[in-house]
Amino acid sequence: MSTEFSEAAGKSSETNPLRISNCFHLAVGAANILAGGVVAFLIARQVEEDGVGVLPLLAVAAILLVVGLHQTAQAWRDDKFKFHPDHIGGFAVPEKFNTNGRANEAGYVVEVLNDGVQPPPTPDNALLKKLYSWLPKLELAPQVIRWHAETQVLRIVNLTVAVLGLLLMWVFSRPDVFALLVPFYLLLAIDPAAVWRNAWRGRGGDQQLDRPKAPTPAKTVGILLLSIFVPILLGMLPAEALPRLPVTTSSIVIPTVCAMAAMLVASALFVLSLRAQTRDLSTSGVGHLIRKDVEVAVGSGLIGSLEGDLPYPRKQLAHTDDWHRGGEFGGSLLVEAEQEVNAIGNHGSALGAIARAWNDKEQWPLVGLGGLGVAMGLAGTMLAVLFTLAPSLTTGLVALALFSASQFALLAARGLWNRVDFRSTIYRIRYGGNCSTGQRVAGNSVTGPGSLSETTVRVDHVKFAVCVARLQSVAFARGGSRYIQSVDLRLDECEVQYQRIHDHYANVMRRKGMAYREEHLVRSLVQGEQLPKLPDGGAQEASRAQLLETVAKGTTQ
Repeated sequence: MSTEFSEAAGKSSETNPLRISNCFHLAVGAANILAGGVVAFLIARQVEEDGVGVLPLLAVAAILLVVGLHQTAQAWRDDKFKFHPDHIGGFAVPEKFNTNGRANEAGYVVEVLNDGVQPPPTPDNALLKKLYSWLPKLELAPQVIRWHAETQVLRIVNLTVAVLGLLLMWVFSRPDVFALLVPFYLLLAIDPAAVWRNAWRGRGGDQQLDRPKAPTPAKTVGILLLSIFVPILLGMLPAEALPRLPVTTSSIVIPTVCAMAAMLVASALFVLSLRAQTRDLSTSGVGHLIRKDVEVAVGSGLIGSLEGDLPYPRKQLAHTDDWHRGGEFGGSLLVEAEQEVNAIGNHGSALGAIARAWNDKEQWPLVGLGGLGVAMGLAGTMLAVLFTLAPSLTTGLVALALFSASQFALLAARGLWNRVDFRSTIYRIRYGGNCSTGQRVAGNSVTGPGSLSETTVRVDHVKFAVCVARLQSVAFARGGSRYIQSVDLRLDECEVQYQRIHDHYANVMRRKGMAYREEHLVRSLVQGEQLPKLPDGGAQEASRAQLLETVAKGTTQ
């Protein structure tokens, strides 16, 4: 499946959907690079005095520099997207159109043209069903948006359960028991391995964040019961029987509370962003314009002629040349043409772009989510620098908690900023019918010079179905699959295609008529009859003279 394009259509379409997200990443990345450089400079001055004791602090400086460079490089790499027609992804098809690992894109497009955009079924989960009842438009959203919404709801519920468990444990436990158990809740809020993996991968789209497991009722009840009964059971033991942590309780509690609060706020903003992204795009008209009164010449190359006149750029999804077997005939084509990107330009300054997005009802939650990620990232960077100057477990864990929440907010917002809308036109033309064949003989083979026989095809019945529809689709990654959002049947364009079918038939009949007239001239010349004068004169008289000369040469040889 390839795309054809003319010289004018071959020019790439340029868009910059990640401009604001890049600004946020550059801000945090520049802060991390600056902080890492300052820390490395300060450590270099005291390395002779402290020796190997500065290695942990040097590791902090290295992490700040590496993360900052990665964030900056990511923003520069995704500065602009240029979409050449050959680089526009195909349509995302449901599972039922995937057979043996191959996507039946044409079959899915035909179903959309017949029945409209049908949303996939909602998950069989009580919690997620409540989500779809709260956000009714979410069911019509692209699968990526739905996946993100379900993921964040699960994340919010997990965090809420952890917060409730922490509160219950604080109520039912002694101070020494509380200090012993609180690190487990910190790990529930912060997963260092996931933080590093997502920060390093840093990708938008459907692969950017790991999806947590669904909080089953048994798991939720188990966490809450353990938060109540484990502190009570441990409280029955004497204080000297419990191990003691070498750190204060506040050094663990403060980072845990900070992490949970920051993640809850970021998740809530993400859900608001998703709600704003669920645009009200639906099917405005589908179906085909069907006619049974259109003439067709069997085997005349109709499909090839129609496809050759479609606009550029175009991509062939399915094609069946004109066929004739027994008493049946037909042909079909399915072409996507005029793919266009709803380009987002680079007009104005970056601050102006952020201000315009903040005033847009669809984009302001995304700006808020990205701004929160920048604020938490800068705060985490400052605390990391402070940790190198005055090492403290509380400072280090709070910095890690803010960095974790910052990366989540920035990457989650980037996954929604990375949205590119497309427009294209789908042409589907198919015809079929029944016919009968026979032999037609002209002339006198007994007393005359001969006869002419040919096979004739008489069309008994034919039905045409023409659909020209305007599609709106959206992708969430460069070259990623496009999700069809709306389809609009263009009746005026369907009429244009029927006029082209009529013109093709008229042209075929005209050429057949010319061939019959030329055959009549040849037979008249062979029989020695007076040749009739052609009424059109001019060009036809010249053609007549050329024909006479050709026949004369043939008779003298």
